[in-house]
Amino acid sequence: MSLVKASVVCKYWHNLIESSWTCWKRLCFLPQWQLSPQSSKEQLDRFIIQDVKENEDEANNHLAVLWKAIFIERFKLRRAWLKGRCHVRTFEGHSGGISCVQFDGSRIVSGSHDKTIRVWNIKTNSKWSVLTLTGHSGEVRCLHLEGGNRLVSGSTDSTIKVWVLDIQKEWSSIDCRVTMVGHTDT
Repeated sequence: MSLVKASVVCKYWHNLIESSWTCWKRLCFLPQWQLSPQSSKEQLDRFIIQDVKENEDEANNHLAVLWKAIFIERFKLRRAWLKGRCHVRTFEGHSGGISCVQFDGSRIVSGSHDKTIRVWNIKTNSKWSVLTLTGHSGEVRCLHLEGGNRLVSGSTDSTIKVWVLDIQKEWSSIDCRVTMVGHTDT
């Protein structure tokens, strides 16, 4: 807050504070502004820009990080967390109890006693953002969502299924690639 207030003193201070990327970078690495390693990497990827100079070869181009924008996002996140401000969403659709949940940055996957798996798109509020996977003849008891597009589910029907979730903005393709049998109990 002090830097923002100081930046309105005069044009020189404003330009100095705006261009001082080391100041904003140093703030981002203070303990109270740290994110998890995964979240930090994702945020950094969003705020990297390629600084392309006209009439120069590619060797002189370099990546620039918008440290002030990163800090502003972290500041807003921490302030909302400390004041208890959050956006609560309720995902409805299973007809039985939920037995397991997995999630990543864009989706939540839930397994249920109703023998189905649901894939929820957390970036939209549309009722069409829910995909239902059927195939187990018993309740789904465990899930493992791998980083890319693979989901593994285990059920009381003594099977393990490997699903491929190919979800794009325009279309979705979900398919059970393999059903593993051999267990004699849940």
